[in-house]
Amino acid sequence: MSGLTPALARYLLAIRDGVERRVELADRLEVSRPSVTKAVERLEAMGLVTEGRGHRLALTAQGDEEARALAASVETVERCLVAQGMAPGCARRTACEGAFVQPCPVRYR
Repeated sequence: MSGLTPALARYLLAIRDGVERRVELADRLEVSRPSVTKAVERLEAMGLVTEGRGHRLALTAQGDEEARALAASVETVERCLVAQGMAPGCARRTACEGAFVQPCPVRYR
């Protein structure tokens, strides 16, 4: 991984999930718009996200690789918890809490 903080990982995964605009990120992640601006600027500086025409956010190839690895990690933990008898919804929250702060940005594909 490229040194992402848990907070930046949440943004990266939300963008991977199809969130294209800053206001949508703020709504999805339940954060302020200034927080989104700072996070997007950091992700751009890291070469993980681009903001193109119409201010639409997109992952770079490197950003997509990072997001895939993060999502796979969360899903692996979730599967392990379910296999140990935890209810799926609870396992999802617990897996996300281990990697991020709620709300969980990872959605099933």
